[in-house]
Amino acid sequence: MSAGKDYTEESRKLEPSGSLSSESKPTNFDALAILRDVSPGVVKIRTPNDAQGDWSVGTGFMVSSGDKSACEIASLTHVTGNNEKIQVTTNNGQTHDAFLVKNDLKRELSVFKIPSLAADSTHCKPLDVSSRELKSTELVLGVSAVADPRWPVPYLGISLGQVSRDNPVYVRRLPTMIGEDMLRPMGAFVMRGDHGDSGGPIVDAARRVVGIEAASANGYSLSELSVFLRDLLNDIAADRKAKSN
Repeated sequence: MSAGKDYTEESRKLEPSGSLSSESKPTNFDALAILRDVSPGVVKIRTPNDAQGDWSVGTGFMVSSGDKSACEIASLTHVTGNNEKIQVTTNNGQTHDAFLVKNDLKRELSVFKIPSLAADSTHCKPLDVSSRELKSTELVLGVSAVADPRWPVPYLGISLGQVSRDNPVYVRRLPTMIGEDMLRPMGAFVMRGDHGDSGGPIVDAARRVVGIEAASANGYSLSELSVFLRDLLNDIAADRKAKSN
């Protein structure tokens, strides 16, 4: 947040312009506070696109399987492709090579590690991956790192959403009245289905990852519920333990 401005608690809260059910009114859903807490763990991903001779972009986020040697990130396989090596730009603007740890092709999940960034580094900020069930109509926040040449660090996008009453793996994108002037000092803006947001974490009010974003103009699906990512991280930890024995 920019120096010299004093935003009140009320002005910092997201105010959806659409109607919400009574149990989902965001009285404690402070989007800027959530963004501030989770953004250090959101990364921009670049992968080589051989077909076009350029690079594809997407989003990932830091996670932990307990590997103390390197920071780990998760994303979707349609973001990382068939690559065993990708480029990752962290929130401080540093770009690192990341190497494949494990794919779950059935769930379209992938986990990579960054050898040049230690797990205990101040710039490795893994997000808590939840295994809880989503509640119908609860509010969540999608966070993405969008490529933009004007910004040396990932250009963050946020999108308020509400879990569908009928389909728990779909989040309806809600219009908001949050001011762009409040987001801009944080290098952020309101997402509207922008390029590169797939693979970003969807977090709840407690800053826990509850899904992974696959965007569309009017909403974004929880491409995979976080419980499957939690399972993948547990599998990676078990594989590492087996190799050490």
